[in-house]
Amino acid sequence: MSKSEAKSLANSLESFEFLLGIVVWYDILFCINMMSKKLQSESMSIDSTIEQIEGVLAFFEGYRKTRFATSMNIAKDLAFDMDAQPTFPVKLRVLRKQYGKNTDDEDVRSPEEAFEYDYYNYFNVITDMVISSLRNRFEKLKRFESIFGFLLDSKRLRSLDESELWLCCNIFHSTFSHSDKSDVDLNDLYSKLKILQGALANKFMSRYS
Repeated sequence: MSKSEAKSLANSLESFEFLLGIVVWYDILFCINMMSKKLQSESMSIDSTIEQIEGVLAFFEGYRKTRFATSMNIAKDLAFDMDAQPTFPVKLRVLRKQYGKNTDDEDVRSPEEAFEYDYYNYFNVITDMVISSLRNRFEKLKRFESIFGFLLDSKRLRSLDESELWLCCNIFHSTFSHSDKSDVDLNDLYSKLKILQGALANKFMSRYS
């Protein structure tokens, strides 16, 4: 690497835009990484997974509304610690000809205000993408849970009364039905799960008797 290339790289690393990007992406990736590690736990259930994603989704929805100003301040502190002056790019003046006259479309905002405006839009795009991805996963898991959830948790299955169990079986049956044909026998499924409920209840009672 030549001296000029090294200097250019150093200047880029010290730019305020780069520092602000580090702050924002650190927050996003740290939160996603924490959630990912929890979801990889062997004991993680579908209910816990939904709860984790819902919590992270709520965090990012709040993050989008309140965190930008904080990120700006953190980036300024980083620049100060690095002895790097937080400079902002200056936009060129634009002269536009209109009705035979030159009109000055220069942005009256200061370079810092213009930067904050532009980067705030970029910040919103990033967080919106994260929120959209999380919401998509959340909705898919909720759909999956609404169909299979009662079969994935013995405590939940044991707690269902007859009408609740029938409703769950009916939803399961409808999911695998098409044109009056189904891969699932509704009455047979209900009967077998009623027997399983009794077996689970007896096992639970014998454990604590």
